[in-house]
Amino acid sequence: MRLAVVTFFPGKPWYASESLWNALAHEALTRGDDVAICTLQATDQGEQYAALERRGAQIFQRRLFRRGLSYRLFSRSQFNDLWRFQPDVVFVSQPGPLCITSYLDAKIMMHRLMKMDIPYAVMSHNNGDFDTPRVEAWRDAGPMFAKAKLVGQYSEASRRMLERQIARALPQSRVFINPVNLASIDPVAWPSESRPAMAVVARLLSAVKGQDTLFEALAERRVRAQDWIVRLFGQGDDLEYLKALASYYGIERSVEFCGHVGDIRAVWANHHLLAIPSRFEYGPMVMVEAMLCARPVLSTPMGFVPEWIEDGTSGFLTTAFSADSLAEGLERAWAARDSWQAIGQRARARALELYDPDVGATLYTALRHAAGMEATPREATVPV
Repeated sequence: MRLAVVTFFPGKPWYASESLWNALAHEALTRGDDVAICTLQATDQGEQYAALERRGAQIFQRRLFRRGLSYRLFSRSQFNDLWRFQPDVVFVSQPGPLCITSYLDAKIMMHRLMKMDIPYAVMSHNNGDFDTPRVEAWRDAGPMFAKAKLVGQYSEASRRMLERQIARALPQSRVFINPVNLASIDPVAWPSESRPAMAVVARLLSAVKGQDTLFEALAERRVRAQDWIVRLFGQGDDLEYLKALASYYGIERSVEFCGHVGDIRAVWANHHLLAIPSRFEYGPMVMVEAMLCARPVLSTPMGFVPEWIEDGTSGFLTTAFSADSLAEGLERAWAARDSWQAIGQRARARALELYDPDVGATLYTALRHAAGMEATPREATVPV
């Protein structure tokens, strides 16, 4: 099989969502297939691309044009390398469900795939009600999704939302969960620290991740009286703002900024609870990782979170995104702190039910089946 992966994620790698097609590409290479990756140009393509090249994958880079004359002139030629590769099947990875209609180069590519009758799959990693389409978008997107051999989703909720957005059923939809960033999925020993330690693992970007509203909730009198330590793991433009906000709310002695940490298991060696106070969220893999490590999660009810967490049993769900709702959730979590370890064990059991430890192979098999191809046996793994 000649597999082509086309990613429409902008900017430099590595987005967590890219790990899904990366697993697919490595699985195809392991099985002896020819693989090409069509990605946007970036100053540093990263070790992930280098590893694929070492295994024999071809990397095609497209120019990044935002708008204007150059954007229109070059959009038609952006995929010449892809057509010369002559793929048997194409896997399209996009940030939101309507990128294949809102990006001119994507729209041109999709129309050509349909005209040439090349089997393709479309994976949409993000979706939300703010993506309600314009008339021309849903009219274009409908046939594109209908002709896809496989439509990947990150949750059942996103599948239902996409069908509403394009006003048609997609029986070929299937949910795929991104690989986790864990060296092992064994549980992590419960921390010996007696003071409850809460971790927030996310980009420091309050407009999305909601750390500012979490700080407001922590500053409420009923929550401030609780003896928490809250550590933020991540980098982002809001670092100085959040430091100032913690000082403004008078919680700076209970808040620590720890920067980026590559070893997530090391985080859970010293923390009891994960907080996800996001304004909007799609598929927070930090939640899956925490649950696999046997830690309870407190989260706003965004994305696939409600499909993974049963409130009060395997974690804590707020009723909405707001400071009051987060404060109420923190109160309930605090009241149940003696049961956190047991809740973490139930969280792990739930995660093991839903998590796919070999999603690259699962996606590969589903893609070949959808394209009408027989499965091929795995070959000896080529060193990465």
